[in-house]
Amino acid sequence: MTVPVAVVGMACRLPGAETLDEYWDLIINGRSAIGPLPDDVLDQSVYYHPKPGVVGKTCSKIGGSLRRRFPVGSSFSLNEQTVTSADLTHVIMCEVAAEAFRHSGQTPLRLRDRNIGVYIGHDQGSPDRGHRAFAASIPRIKNFLQEPGKLPTTPPSANTEIIRTFAEQLQHLVPAMDTQNRDLSANMVAGTIQRTFGLTGTFQAVNAACASSLQALLLACRAIQNGHISTALVGGASWGRIDVLVEFSRAGALSPTGSRPFDADADGVVCSEGFAAIVVKRLDQATADGDKVLAVIRGLGISSDGKGKGIWAPSSAGQMQAIQRAWNQAGNIESLQYIEAHATSTPVGDLTELVSLNTVLHQEKYNHVEIPISSVKANIGHTLETAGLAGLIKTVLCLQNRTIPPATNVTTPTPEFDWEQSSLFLPSVAHAWPAPRKGPLRRAAVNSFGLGGLNAHVILEEPGTPESCDDRPYKSLLRTPLKTSPAELIAVIGCGCLFPDVQHIQHLRLGRKTQPENKTNWPPQYNWKRHKVPPKQIARADPLQFLMLEAVDQAIDDAELDESISVERCTALIAGSSFGGDFASDIQIGLRATQIRDTLSRLLNEYGIEAFNEISNQFVTDLFARWPALLDDSGSFHHSTPASRIVRTYNFSGGACAVDGGPMSGFAAMSAAIDMLRSGDCETAICVVGEHFETRHEFENLRSTDTGAVQRYQSNDVCHQSLSTGAGCLVLKKLTDAVDDGNPIRQVISEISVVQSNVNATTESCLQINSLPSGIRTILNAVLDLPNGINQTESHSLTASGKGLTYRIDFAPSESDPPAFG
Repeated sequence: MTVPVAVVGMACRLPGAETLDEYWDLIINGRSAIGPLPDDVLDQSVYYHPKPGVVGKTCSKIGGSLRRRFPVGSSFSLNEQTVTSADLTHVIMCEVAAEAFRHSGQTPLRLRDRNIGVYIGHDQGSPDRGHRAFAASIPRIKNFLQEPGKLPTTPPSANTEIIRTFAEQLQHLVPAMDTQNRDLSANMVAGTIQRTFGLTGTFQAVNAACASSLQALLLACRAIQNGHISTALVGGASWGRIDVLVEFSRAGALSPTGSRPFDADADGVVCSEGFAAIVVKRLDQATADGDKVLAVIRGLGISSDGKGKGIWAPSSAGQMQAIQRAWNQAGNIESLQYIEAHATSTPVGDLTELVSLNTVLHQEKYNHVEIPISSVKANIGHTLETAGLAGLIKTVLCLQNRTIPPATNVTTPTPEFDWEQSSLFLPSVAHAWPAPRKGPLRRAAVNSFGLGGLNAHVILEEPGTPESCDDRPYKSLLRTPLKTSPAELIAVIGCGCLFPDVQHIQHLRLGRKTQPENKTNWPPQYNWKRHKVPPKQIARADPLQFLMLEAVDQAIDDAELDESISVERCTALIAGSSFGGDFASDIQIGLRATQIRDTLSRLLNEYGIEAFNEISNQFVTDLFARWPALLDDSGSFHHSTPASRIVRTYNFSGGACAVDGGPMSGFAAMSAAIDMLRSGDCETAICVVGEHFETRHEFENLRSTDTGAVQRYQSNDVCHQSLSTGAGCLVLKKLTDAVDDGNPIRQVISEISVVQSNVNATTESCLQINSLPSGIRTILNAVLDLPNGINQTESHSLTASGKGLTYRIDFAPSESDPPAFG
């Protein structure tokens, strides 16, 4: 990493620790904050079953919970409008952000510099959206019960009354919620911060499963290094949710007993909630500003497992790539003195991580003293999207205190690993961190590995002047060394799209609409034969996975790349999407299947229907057949899954994540992809953007939670073109690489940037984007030089605005017409 980045502020709210001092006390004394889950996280009467794998149930009653959260908005002058208009998760994240800014030496509401981007590792917020989604789904369930054969036909008059009463009683399953018009959109976990503090940089939620917050850190650092922002607020926000417990339990990955990383008795993950935030900026800028530097980020490496062994099975090869890429930036690995491991307390996962680390050290002929290794998940459990930052903040505290913490909850180290022949060891007690033998400064590494094989590795260094540090680099994994080249031109070499009215990029080029009769078959069934995806998996998984995969298939074909792209040394995938959609709503039906069954059973019994148990049981069986979201085994409950689906399908190894920037997600994803290309994180970047909000019930849910939803759904009838659904894809390369490789050049991009709201935002040339599919379609139109794309009469650029952000894409002058579509 040619431009070092400084950590200048930190804050956290984690199990057993709502301040940095409390967190350090928990870590250094080897205590655990894991205990019984509160009732508002786990209603045991509905969701608990001691046997793992039971549909709709969790086998664990324990976790890491925050102290109860009320009141909020009191830690600083957070205005009442923010408190009442945002999801509770977003308000808490905003408070933690304020504490991080204060820790950096600034007054939160009077920041010296507002050119700050906000990147939050996040999936979904509080349960409120789920409750609203279920309430909006009740008419669907009611209509389903009305279908022939669901109820006895006699007496028919009673059936009408049963169905009406049934719908009324289902409403009682929804907890009482306030009537405020809250924006529960996932991207507002970052947007609330941006608006509260008057920031002018981009904001987005970032999802790479359990590696989300460290992936957010990479995107933030690349934006800083490429000059888009001067500072970034990077965070992680994870709220205790029953759907996560149920899915982990169904996969057999959840522990009912405790979190014991690297112990012989480790039996699974303990899920926790937590919030964390750090403030980062260029090291030279931090020094010039007189900031107190807490630690220096010397290396950031990401990777994806490619095909791997499956979504729940980690790959040592993929993890090693992330580690090696980070050290390729940081220099000599012999400077490493401590490792904060991912270590979720699953036997297979912990062993794979140990093997990965040991193999890298062996390959590099590591001759240093033994390296201590531990995981904060033993203290606080697995905080999911926040986990990476929880480990990073722990490591910074260790550097500050020059103390190695104990590895908590270890009685017998993982027996399958040969500790005697390894450089790694588990410290049993806290001890002083000795001065380094290689170089003048202490260095540590942090691992974070996400579900589906999304990996991140960060190298931290204590502040100082490293004149004598040995920075011999690794042999580069890429054709050119890792570097930052903001002026480097980017080529679009392939495009793909799938919209209700235009279902192929060739049709979009030619202005040809899909035949009307095909509109009734939307979304189209994915051709499982192309990549041998089991049809049963397609039927149960989120359709967004396959909308995006079809768009990627088209773009790769359009780029004239064959399957050999899978063996390219480094292809990254950025997926822009709204973290929600029909599938997330369908999960809410499945989660309440037991309550739906019991409600119907009691009602039928009251009406004297003898076979009430058989009828209600069959109804729930049919319910799962109609809405099988909870039976999905592809991980669709997590919004990084479309990204991991694509990298596993094509065997990409360059890292992957999803970003939610609201209607501007396509622009945010493109910006991230270009920064990664220019920084040398990958050689090819695939930017795919999609959304699947197709049914009217989702609109009813969003109308009260998303201020832009009403604009998306103008029509009163269920017309596919009025609904927010579709996908588009761009394949990007540095122009020099594309020319050398003989790729077709569809368009050339010189820059993409966030424009301050008072610049070009109100001019006629600024397009207003109200939905994510319309945003990516606008980008594709611009790339293809189609009407409502680039305004050639003013400038060779595209300016678009949505949800408080204005992006501008500048296209480089073309010396010749782009090649015609073949």
